[in-house]
Amino acid sequence: MIAAPAIAFVAGQRGKPIENREPAEFTGLDDGWDSLSSFGHFIGDRLPLRQRAVRLDGWADEEVFAEDPAFGGSATPQVISGKDGFLFLSEAFDEACAPPLSAGDTAAHLAYLASIIEDSGRRVLTMVAPDKSSVHPELVPTDFVKRTCAARASDELWSALDAAAIPGFVDLRAPLREETARTGHPLYLRTDSHWDEEGARIAVRDGVDFFAPGLFDENEVPYVGQKAYIGDLTLLRADPTADAEPDFRTTRPGITAVSDETLDDLGAQIDHHFVNDGPRDRLIQGKTLMFIDSYGSVAQSMLVPYFADLTVIDINTFEQGRFTGLINTADQVWIMSVERSTAPRMANEIGSTPFLTYLQQHLTQRAPG
Repeated sequence: MIAAPAIAFVAGQRGKPIENREPAEFTGLDDGWDSLSSFGHFIGDRLPLRQRAVRLDGWADEEVFAEDPAFGGSATPQVISGKDGFLFLSEAFDEACAPPLSAGDTAAHLAYLASIIEDSGRRVLTMVAPDKSSVHPELVPTDFVKRTCAARASDELWSALDAAAIPGFVDLRAPLREETARTGHPLYLRTDSHWDEEGARIAVRDGVDFFAPGLFDENEVPYVGQKAYIGDLTLLRADPTADAEPDFRTTRPGITAVSDETLDDLGAQIDHHFVNDGPRDRLIQGKTLMFIDSYGSVAQSMLVPYFADLTVIDINTFEQGRFTGLINTADQVWIMSVERSTAPRMANEIGSTPFLTYLQQHLTQRAPG
């Protein structure tokens, strides 16, 4: 019965969240006509039987109309079904086809950010984690309407990044493509929007080699088998499905973990301060600050044992005074941003013109030595 969720809501039952976000809140009656929309989202996210309704909606899209699920009557699906069971995040194609900055401006902002940090006497490493479709374009459905514009935009961005003379820039797309061509292994999760640990391991290798050439040892980060995961894209489809991914573990003889402090001043669980002990030539010395998003979090456990003192900060918690203060305490800075979010971050956050001006004015010179 169509009215069943509403009747159950009135009876006092409440639905559980099924999407990768908090349920919408009701903002009150002070927003005029927007209050009606706010109230609708508030009720909709709390309707019992909602998960069943979403699954039914998705089933109808797939089985009746032969389309990817577009929940709630949306014209655009959140998840795109590719080849060999691979799923893609629709938002990644949207961002690529309509970025807030051109490829050239995105690269220029990243170059300016890295230059300010380098000019202050700090080493800087800049990385962009490629989108799944950028490394595996062959898995994107050929009839997907945004396939061509996203591929063109991605190529333009990587060309601009390579040409921009960005201090400390390490190209990740080329080695990822070379590795998957060599091994035949996909380096991204089948039902998730992120790379797998085999792909993240390449970023760890190249990052460690940047700060301490020759320190990374493949034998210390071996493949140890398979482990289960539930892809975030299956959650977006309200059909959580388990899959297997490769498992890599870092074991470094002689290196001892001293402390792992959670930094929760902004409530960001991803923020940590790690301290390790061991022979000086076995650890990257000094205070290293790393800005990461969810792509970096996949690599985090593999890279931590290579640093004597590492602070990992969620790049999504951007606040110019806080970020400037963190950079001021560091000897070296590692910035990693996923491709689909790099243009927005360069336009509005860590690479924006207001922040770059503020950073240049408030960043202190690091003392030599």
